[in-house]
Amino acid sequence: MHKVSNLREGKRAEGAEVDAVVAMGYEAGGIIGRSGVSSFCLIPELADNLNIPVIAAGGIADARGFAAAMILGAEGVEIGTRLLATKECPVPGKIKKRC
Repeated sequence: MHKVSNLREGKRAEGAEVDAVVAMGYEAGGIIGRSGVSSFCLIPELADNLNIPVIAAGGIADARGFAAAMILGAEGVEIGTRLLATKECPVPGKIKKRC
């Protein structure tokens, strides 16, 4: 899988024969999409124009976000920030309360 933030990157990844792309919009934590496009705008653009699976990432924290990503054409989701709130995650309690 390769993380992309626009269609051009998605096409290049597909041409490099990656198995799937991860649609990373600007709201994705840690890796800011350089295109300034949100994940929920990027997902359908990639899904409509690529022949490989699109995995949604960025701003997905519950079942509604998961369902929205699927409806927009994603074949899976990648979550990160939501996992900060788990007891297994070794971050300070102040951070967990903000999630």
